Amino acid sequence: MIAIGRRATSQQTRRQRVFPTGAIGAKSDWMMTGEDPKFSPTVFLYEQPADQTLAAHFHHNNEFQVFIEGSGKVGARVVEPVTVHYAGAYTAYGPIVAGPAGLKYFTIRTVHESGAVLVSKAQGQWPAGPRRQATSKPFGIRSTDELESLHESNTAVILPFDKDGLSVTSVELPPRAALPPTSVGAGDGVFLLILAGSLLGAEEQLNEYESLYAAVDAGLPALRAGERGTHLLVLIPPPRDPAYS
Repeated sequence: MIAIGRRATSQQTRRQRVFPTGAIGAKSDWMMTGEDPKFSPTVFLYEQPADQTLAAHFHHNNEFQVFIEGSGKVGARVVEPVTVHYAGAYTAYGPIVAGPAGLKYFTIRTVHESGAVLVSKAQGQWPAGPRRQATSKPFGIRSTDELESLHESNTAVILPFDKDGLSVTSVELPPRAALPPTSVGAGDGVFLLILAGSLLGAEEQLNEYESLYAAVDAGLPALRAGERGTHLLVLIPPPRDPAYS
């Protein structure tokens, strides 16, 4: 399975989120593939208003969050562009506190899920199993001017590979350079998230903040950077732990 996340989809699905203080945020879907409880890759953008808080909570599935604008904290960890946070299924994290400029972040999952379970109301909803989360150091997005001047591809480990398959890598490609081969290993497929420039395939062009998901059995298609290069993230989520099946 190959799925594409588009800006046009986000523009059609953006809706307001009202916080208890009356502040207005927003949520927009970039990748929508249905609501299959075992496999339905999802990417959405959450816009959290200035100085607003999301209480500590957990989800039933593994997820990445990629913070692209603003600043704030996840628990005690400061997040700013670009920070990647990973939380495994049933792993509590937060609160997420937006700073004076607010926060914008993508949430990325292999399975569609609505809502969250608040830690304060989680009694009886927390099965036994492993808990895991990780937060990267912040890193900058390359401008297209910088990408155009690259003479070779650059890669950097954002969250290191783990035996269960989890890994996140930053890839900077000069104009028209091919995307290097990607090994999914033990991971549950692979997401590509474009941070700058564009990425081209035989039938697709992905632009800023658009995305692609390839299942393990599909593999990534042949892809190359556009005319001004590209900076992207390669995010490999692990399968959900069997303890939660």
